[in-house]
Amino acid sequence: MSNLTDPNNDPNVGSSRGDASSTSGDVVSGLTGDTSSSSSSALLMTFLPALFYAMFWIALFLIFRRTQKRWYAPRSHLPDLADHEKSPELPSGWVNWIGDFLKIEDNHVLHTSSLDGYLFLRFLRVLCAICFTGCVLTWPILFPIHATGGNGNTQLDILSFSNVKDPNKYYANVILACVYFTFVFYVVVRESLYYTNLRQAYLNSPAYASRISSRTVLFMSVPPDYRNEKKLRQVFGESIQRIWITSDCKELIKLVDERDKLAFRLEASETKLIRRANKVRTEATKKGEFGSDTCLDCESSNPAWSRQVKRPTHRLKFFGKKVDSIHQYREELSKVTGEVENLQRKHQEGDAKQLSALFY
Repeated sequence: MSNLTDPNNDPNVGSSRGDASSTSGDVVSGLTGDTSSSSSSALLMTFLPALFYAMFWIALFLIFRRTQKRWYAPRSHLPDLADHEKSPELPSGWVNWIGDFLKIEDNHVLHTSSLDGYLFLRFLRVLCAICFTGCVLTWPILFPIHATGGNGNTQLDILSFSNVKDPNKYYANVILACVYFTFVFYVVVRESLYYTNLRQAYLNSPAYASRISSRTVLFMSVPPDYRNEKKLRQVFGESIQRIWITSDCKELIKLVDERDKLAFRLEASETKLIRRANKVRTEATKKGEFGSDTCLDCESSNPAWSRQVKRPTHRLKFFGKKVDSIHQYREELSKVTGEVENLQRKHQEGDAKQLSALFY
């Protein structure tokens, strides 16, 4: 019983420094009596599943990149883009596109896409530079110090901080930490200044200044008394070309969704009727039920087989009567379309409920 309560037998004591034999497997080795390190096996158990997972998704990307150009290369082939907005088309091979892809400069993204896309690429490059600098700065100095720390760790644990026995060697970690974080702060400040100057130059460039988005301002929490174009022009002057006062479109959106649903249902019903009619006509053709003077494509001929075509029907809500689907959907669609047009006209004339935001 005394051994169980003795703190010297607790494998958690000193697990983060000093006499620890392993920072990753100290508890398990203390309970099982195995004093060997398990850091290498732990690394492999983490690395191998991640490697297989990454290879799986990379393989899917290489396969679908060749066929799904709309998702992986939309700016290379979409016809609605101008020539100066398109990206260069890459080869369609498995790996021969990588060289051409790496040759594309970041400035091309800035000129053809947007400022956000360019800054995202620069953000990734800055992160890679920070990580690479940290490895070059710390690995050649700290790894030898930790490996020769003399605390008796094995496997990958000899490279950890816990393998250092001499407290004076801890100053190497402190000094390198100060140097590295100073470098990180310098990069953050440098990139912030670069972003500020780049954004100012980009917004003042002729290519961006010609866009309507560069001349549009959003105002929030506008008082009800100033939600009027005349009052707003008195406040901001005649330099404003156009003012958009936002309105509550919940009811309009609901009606538009209902109109779209009816249109899809009508389309499905008419498609079903056409398929049924075509099936009956094909069977009648095989049986020779057509006369020599029968026009197959004329509605006025009204052949006998057409009366065998069953028109689509459905029941109204709450166990209502059965109605012809095409006639019903056409009537409902015509009614909802009129309501949508009237509500749209109401919004255009400014008679709808106004919100507290406006664009000018």
